[in-house]
Amino acid sequence: MLNGSKPGDTDLDGYLRYVKDFLAWELRRLRPGWAAPPWEPDQQLNRAPFFLDSLELVELAGLLADRFHVRATGAEDYFLARRTPKDWAELLKYTRDQKVPDISFASSGSTGSPRLLTHSWENLVREASFFAQQIQGRTRVVKTVPSHHIYGFLFTWLLPESSGLDVAEQSPEAPDWKPGDLVVTVPFLLGLWLERRLTIPDDVVFTLSTAPFPPELAQSLLDAGGHYYEIFGSSETAGIGWRTRPSRPFELLPWWKVFPGDSERAPFLQQGEATVYEFPDEVEFPEPGFVFPRGRRDGAVQVGGVNVFPARVKAVLEKHTEVAQAAVRPAKDGTSARMKAFIVPRNPQDFDQNALETSLRDWAAQHLSAPERPTSYTFGYALPRSPLGKDADW
Repeated sequence: MLNGSKPGDTDLDGYLRYVKDFLAWELRRLRPGWAAPPWEPDQQLNRAPFFLDSLELVELAGLLADRFHVRATGAEDYFLARRTPKDWAELLKYTRDQKVPDISFASSGSTGSPRLLTHSWENLVREASFFAQQIQGRTRVVKTVPSHHIYGFLFTWLLPESSGLDVAEQSPEAPDWKPGDLVVTVPFLLGLWLERRLTIPDDVVFTLSTAPFPPELAQSLLDAGGHYYEIFGSSETAGIGWRTRPSRPFELLPWWKVFPGDSERAPFLQQGEATVYEFPDEVEFPEPGFVFPRGRRDGAVQVGGVNVFPARVKAVLEKHTEVAQAAVRPAKDGTSARMKAFIVPRNPQDFDQNALETSLRDWAAQHLSAPERPTSYTFGYALPRSPLGKDADW
């Protein structure tokens, strides 16, 4: 145990959940196809069931130190000296106890390469406390999202910490909801549950974020007797607003100042004198204190000195008669950035891949400029998604 951190000072459960989610996520990245086995907090990370080698240990320790800003305490070497999940959780707790002001999160990479984004503990605790007040009457939090991403961090760690609620981790395949639950989840999982016609007990509330929540899915949840809070935000901003009905605009969280923008600049947000953020979506302002997103605002990508908008390329490809859905993003195959496309055919079980790719290349040549045309095509039954339901790379 580090000096100044004693057993029983603060419950380690939140820190252990964070370490567990972090390890599972990062090991899937390092070891494609890897599935997290059952484990205990006192098991050595370089032994069964993890078997981390020295390179993996160094990389994961460095990533975790970056997330929690452990280097500000000078204690980062303890990651390699003490090699159990519990040791790492205690080190994260120690860092927070030393009043290190900031914590960082990796962006999803849904519109480009992942980035490390820094927030103050003070602002995140404020947001969690705000939502704890909104959802009074809950008896526990049901966790179905990872806690090392900002949405899960806020709603499955800081919110229950603020409100004194227990956290139940449940498999998305077999949820066991009870009256009084707050189920922290994403639209993708909720859609699967509603398709299975699972019974929603009385007085269960869902929070949803990380991906668009289609109005028809929201209405299906209401029709099934559920209630929800949809959170509008991003990894860069944390929460921006919330709503409980699909047709309503989002009510801004009280600390945000909104500037509608003009011909020179997109609408943007500001907290006090802090950093200015552009909205992650195209937005409208129907009345003071409210915002209505109108679709994702994908930034331009430079290809050969030309601005290319992935959203436009995607829209053109989806006009092809044999294409049901498309995703487009920059390729990562060297210093010369070009676009790549993932295609879901209209009849994915019966199509000629070579013929469709040839047809798509002809279509792109007719409707897109040279820098806009994808140089590679991948085909599948569904667009790639992360475990949070966000667009993923392929």
